[in-house]
Amino acid sequence: MALQKNKPSSWIRQHYNNLKNSKFQCKICSYIAYNTLTLKVHLFRVHKIFHDEDTDRRNGPIWHYFIEEERYTLKCKICGISLLSGYIVQELKKHLKRKHPQIIEEIQKEFEQSWVSTHFILNTLNGKLQCKICCYSFNVLQNDIDDLACHLVKHGLNKNYTGENNIQRDTQSKNWIWHHYTKFQNRRVQCNICHKNYAGNNLNALGAHLFYAHQICFDKEINKQNNESDLIYQYFTKEGKYASKCKICNSSLTYGFQVNYLKLHMKRKHPLIIVKIQNKFKHSWVSEHFVLNTSNDKIQCKICCRKFNILKHELGDLEIHLFKHGINKKLQENTEGNDINTNHQLEENNE
Repeated sequence: MALQKNKPSSWIRQHYNNLKNSKFQCKICSYIAYNTLTLKVHLFRVHKIFHDEDTDRRNGPIWHYFIEEERYTLKCKICGISLLSGYIVQELKKHLKRKHPQIIEEIQKEFEQSWVSTHFILNTLNGKLQCKICCYSFNVLQNDIDDLACHLVKHGLNKNYTGENNIQRDTQSKNWIWHHYTKFQNRRVQCNICHKNYAGNNLNALGAHLFYAHQICFDKEINKQNNESDLIYQYFTKEGKYASKCKICNSSLTYGFQVNYLKLHMKRKHPLIIVKIQNKFKHSWVSEHFVLNTSNDKIQCKICCRKFNILKHELGDLEIHLFKHGINKKLQENTEGNDINTNHQLEENNE
């Protein structure tokens, strides 16, 4: 059978059907593969279908010790053993660890003697490298020194500079919380005590972590991020520093400082309250100027498309918004009255 070559990129799509659980079924022989790479190997070895430009990225120290004997089959340069599963990087790692552990030690030693080693943590058991700045993971067998150097350039570091200007320590911030955290350029925040990472600068979440994990709090700290005049707070009382207690079922919510947790509790435990709030909105005069989405409790203004939340904003908030558009309750009542009079006069004239 002559080898068949296909167009690059999407060539493999015409040879399989998608199955459930991310499986791929060969259209020719119904073979089931768990990833596209295994399917490519199957197409080549069984059906002789492949594409010359369809090659995998082969950078890193591990590839220096193998040569391609045949497509998807690699041969060890040291012992001459052929690996039919050489297209799987993990198999190459296993071979080196079992047969040539001294090679692993040499690669690790080369890393430790390089300038980039001061910015990474090496786990000698699994060969994983972790950036000390952003915690991004690499592998000492798959990523060479140049890969690691390129990553450090993103943090403003190079071979001639080993400072820590990429770390922004907000020690002069007025908020007490920042004395216990370190900010990074990628909006990542790390606790100085346990080194737990957070994405973003949510002071409530950071403060709650200090309170629950390390028993650190500031008595004069006031919760400024959530507006306790929001409608949903009518059903909760503050319990402790960050927790909230439901007035209906007396359940305590440890992370009650987050409005989303309160909303979730109401939807799961007290859906009738949600329906009651929705009905109150539907029977109010403002409902004519908003569209209610009952699936997510969002309310959208028909005039400017601004969105509100029925569990957060009261009718008064919606009235204030409509006032900005020149609409108020009296004006609407007068308009409705004029419409009634006009219709009445039209009926009399028709008679």
